[in-house]
Amino acid sequence: MLDFDWLSSDRVTNQKSACISLDSMLDFDWLSSDRVTNQKSACISLDSMLDFDWISSDRVTNQKSACISLDSMLDFDWISSDRVTNQKSACISLDSMLDFDWISSDRVTNQKSACISLDSMLDFDWISSDRVTNQKSACISLDSMLDFDWISSDRVTNQKSACISLDSMLDFDWISSDRVTNQKSACISLDSMLDFDWISSDRVTNQKSACISLDSMLDFDWISSDRVTNQKSACISLDSMLDFDWISSDRVTNQKSACISLDSMLDFDWISSDRVTNQKSACISLDSMLDFDWISSDRVTNQKSACISLDSMLDFDWISSDRVTNQKSACISLDSMLDFDWISSDRVTNQKSACISLDSMLDFDWISSDRVTNQKSACISLDSMLDFDWISSDRVTNQKSACININFA
Repeated sequence: MLDFDWLSSDRVTNQKSACISLDSMLDFDWLSSDRVTNQKSACISLDSMLDFDWISSDRVTNQKSACISLDSMLDFDWISSDRVTNQKSACISLDSMLDFDWISSDRVTNQKSACISLDSMLDFDWISSDRVTNQKSACISLDSMLDFDWISSDRVTNQKSACISLDSMLDFDWISSDRVTNQKSACISLDSMLDFDWISSDRVTNQKSACISLDSMLDFDWISSDRVTNQKSACISLDSMLDFDWISSDRVTNQKSACISLDSMLDFDWISSDRVTNQKSACISLDSMLDFDWISSDRVTNQKSACISLDSMLDFDWISSDRVTNQKSACISLDSMLDFDWISSDRVTNQKSACISLDSMLDFDWISSDRVTNQKSACISLDSMLDFDWISSDRVTNQKSACININFA
């Protein structure tokens, strides 16, 4: 989600560097000096997801404090002078996720305003010249999480518009010429989180449908004709967050189903033959949002490990019996967003528990009958983002209720 690296020798005056490269969600680099007119540092310490405090002089033009306390996700206020051209306050109140406004001159090459209004998570607008090669506007309006529109010339090879409207989480449409080899549309409508349709010619060798290029949040490719030898369809419906099922013939070489059920966030299983030459399993590579590497037996012809390191959103490693040919553990540690461990019976050959503790974003535990061999409850408590509990009959073997309580901050 923020997937970045940095080097910080100092946080309060005479700090040397605080390089941040957010390739996933915000996707940017800086060295404070170019943004604040030769100011020498821009230190940020994001401990959990963003959850941090800091003191930075470079941001407030030798102002000695720009204190940020992110209690829930970001939810904070601050005062910064360097952002408002010696204006002494740029108050930011992030009630839900980031929900704030600001004015910054260093970002727009002495442009006097880069107004950002983040209503839910990032929900904002801005104007930036350095990003669009002296184009004077890169307007972004994020209503829910990213829900925004923009205009960027550098991204579309001097094409003047790359319009993105994210209604729910990413739920958006866009037009980009550089991505589709001068094809004029790559329409994406994400209703829930990704739940969308699209059209892209460059990725599917002039196949007119089923391409996904999410360079901002998920940034990945799938369901394309070149991958499945001109298979024509790939239906994806993401109902809750990712939690979805689908049917795809192109992935399993005319296999009629590739069912995916993401119960928590990503927690899923699948079957795909086309990727692993009739191997019975297939992985997912989300370069931007999940951004990870792995070695899977189905991908490397009976390689014995399926190591996953998700540096951006989930950032974890695991060993799964179904992935590594009867390996006995499926340990997952998600330090960034979900950060949890588990043991699942279906993954570890009749292991009796599927305990999940998500301390950062979802932070919950559960016991599910389908996962732990007839366990009778599938309790989920998401304190941070969705914060709900439920009991579902289909999950817990004929339990009669599916109660959901979602508390939006």
